[in-house]
Amino acid sequence: MKKWFSFFVAFLLSACNLSSDGLDDRTYQLQNAMNDAQITISFNTKEMRYAGKAAVNRYFGTYKLESGKLALGPAGVTMMMGPEPLMQAEQNYLKDLAKVVSFSRKGDELTLTTSEGKKLVFKQTNQSDE
Repeated sequence: MKKWFSFFVAFLLSACNLSSDGLDDRTYQLQNAMNDAQITISFNTKEMRYAGKAAVNRYFGTYKLESGKLALGPAGVTMMMGPEPLMQAEQNYLKDLAKVVSFSRKGDELTLTTSEGKKLVFKQTNQSDE
C-alpha cells in the first residue's frame, strides 16, 4: 500500500509540473515591473537553471536551493539596446535578481524576496519562455 501511495504522489507532482522544492517549470511574468516592462522568469528544475526576458534582453543562469533558501547565480544577458525606460527597468530588475534569497508560491503566484526585503511578484503565464 505504501509503495502505491508513493507512486501516486510522484505521479501527481509530475502531472502538475511541480518539483519537490516548490519551484516548477512554468513561465511567470513580473507584476510590479518598473515602467510597465514585460519581464518573465522560468525555472528548469531538472538542470537547476533559470531564464527569462528582462524588458529588452534575454537572461539566464543557474540556481541553488539550500535549507529553503534560493540563490540565483550570476545572470548572463544578451546585449541589445532598447528605449531608455525599458533599459532602466531591466537594470533595476537584474540588480534585484542578484539579491534574491528566498521564494514562496501561492497558487499561480511566485514571489522572490531579496536580501533587502524587496518582493518581486510574478504571476504564471500560459506562454513558454524557451
